Amino acid sequence: MRVCSRLVMIVLVAAPIWVVAAAPAGADVVSPAGACRAIGVWKKAGITLRTTDHKSGDVITIPRHDIVAWKGFLKNGKGHKTTTRRDIAGSLDIDLPLGQSHTIDTWDKTSVRTAKKGRRGYSLPSFVTGVKFKLAGHHDESGKQVCSGSVYMKVKGSGTSNPLFWASVVGIVVGLAGLLLSGRQVVDSGDPLVENSAATPRGHGRRVLGAIGGFILGGSIGALLLPLGTLPLDSILLLVLPIVGLVIGLAFAWMGPLGSRAR
Repeated sequence: MRVCSRLVMIVLVAAPIWVVAAAPAGADVVSPAGACRAIGVWKKAGITLRTTDHKSGDVITIPRHDIVAWKGFLKNGKGHKTTTRRDIAGSLDIDLPLGQSHTIDTWDKTSVRTAKKGRRGYSLPSFVTGVKFKLAGHHDESGKQVCSGSVYMKVKGSGTSNPLFWASVVGIVVGLAGLLLSGRQVVDSGDPLVENSAATPRGHGRRVLGAIGGFILGGSIGALLLPLGTLPLDSILLLVLPIVGLVIGLAFAWMGPLGSRAR
């Protein structure tokens, strides 16, 4: 996670000095606009990104492997300029559903520096290929927030090259199979020891199987949409889809629309 944190700092928080400069009107991932600025150069891909080139809703596509040179400044702090030593703190987080987040880097110390730069190589795992996620960061000084910002990032590559894509396809097949099997009505075939004992339809399918199948199906659909970049990692639908699938599975099994099955 340290590699990931340094990578995303290039766009949001520069290790952990925020970059500050005047921003073009209407473009800045930082709030308040112009309070901070960060610049990163992906050496192999030939990409240069600046916080003033994007808005918070933009999706920035980055390669899975590269070497990044970054630099950052606090306001009026370019070069080697220093200021009075003060307490600094902040964090960088990946947003998750329901307002939750996963912290990938924090800082809490004192500093006189107003600028910083560096260079770092990185290699991200294949299971993040195509996934869109929101990065949010903030920088505080002397107990007050100086600036904050957020931006969506997406790792370049085909979603079908992500192992999560194929795992989701398998999950969809398994969920559908469970759902279909649950839709057959269960019929008690009668007591073989009792003469003329007739089969008795129970009028519904296997509800537990239907609930499990629907849950797996809904969850797998949500997981499939991640590597395709359709849903971001903080989308509430990633939690809603499995629940909807569970309810649909229960209802489907309860109705038992696919004929009968002797038990």
